[in-house]
Amino acid sequence: MEVFIIIWYTHEESDLLFFQGLVFAKYKKAEIPDGNIAQTDMIACTRQWMSIWLPYDESNPDPSSGLGEWHSVSVIKCKQLADECVGVINEFGQCEGGGLGDDGGYPYPGMGGGEAPQEEEETPCEKLTKIGKSAQTKSYMNTLKGKTNDNKEHGYILAEAAGTVYEFPVEGLPGKAGIGFSIGENDKIDGYIHSHYTGLLSIFSPDDMFSIAVFLKNNSIKKLNTFVIGVVTASGTQYMMIIDDPAKFQTFADNLFTGNTFDELTLYNYSKMYNDTFKITETNSATENERSFLHYIESSMSGLKVLKGSPDMQNWQSLQLDQNNNIIPTNCN
Repeated sequence: MEVFIIIWYTHEESDLLFFQGLVFAKYKKAEIPDGNIAQTDMIACTRQWMSIWLPYDESNPDPSSGLGEWHSVSVIKCKQLADECVGVINEFGQCEGGGLGDDGGYPYPGMGGGEAPQEEEETPCEKLTKIGKSAQTKSYMNTLKGKTNDNKEHGYILAEAAGTVYEFPVEGLPGKAGIGFSIGENDKIDGYIHSHYTGLLSIFSPDDMFSIAVFLKNNSIKKLNTFVIGVVTASGTQYMMIIDDPAKFQTFADNLFTGNTFDELTLYNYSKMYNDTFKITETNSATENERSFLHYIESSMSGLKVLKGSPDMQNWQSLQLDQNNNIIPTNCN
């Protein structure tokens, strides 16, 4: 049987946005549990490292004889522990057979039942309050600011329990943009913040856009209206992004790539669009990138909103463009 593969390259914005691709690595080298991840009475997390073989030649994918590269990623699995339960708590701390938490169970009198109540519409500033503006998140963001002079990205996965936001550190490879990690199946997170070192973008990168889409598609986001993704950069900027319209963002994420994962060619074509069409580049000023990024997320109907922080993370502004492409800030404090 002969297989013919046709590849074409395009600079058309619509083609790049809808480009579809799916390539899976075939080999798993190791899976080593790490029990040193922080734990609290309300949430427990573990990390697993795994290395995946990416062959250069699909006709000889055997790592013992063919050419290729090992790539390592970590998977962090967090379990919310039940704080009040009238049933049985399983080995993951989840309440079974009735309970008062979000896991379901019998609708006891006074606790409601049937359809979930509709949440009131919140502004971007209000959506930032629980996670983005918590004292812990501000502290973690300030810690990341001190790491923008490093030669790799640093980040924290955020998980909230009983009003406290806990951090679980991740980091990228030296000299590489991005951080390789994934969230365990069926696990939920409340946010992800990270740094861009010198030479990287002064605002969210293509990898950041794909990351938040992956979180959504893999059902890794605990609550859409409080989830945040944040970045601090060597350019002296600090931003957070929230999902303002989940329906629009779902469509936007589906248009980025098909399925729950993406390949390098998809990301490459998207990055070309990002740089060439919308002029979001490392050589621009921070203000130019800010305006161009706002134009991109608004014109693409992404459903996302950007908020800009003061250097000490105490004050935040919701950003949007007016009809003349001027940046209009709205104070959150």
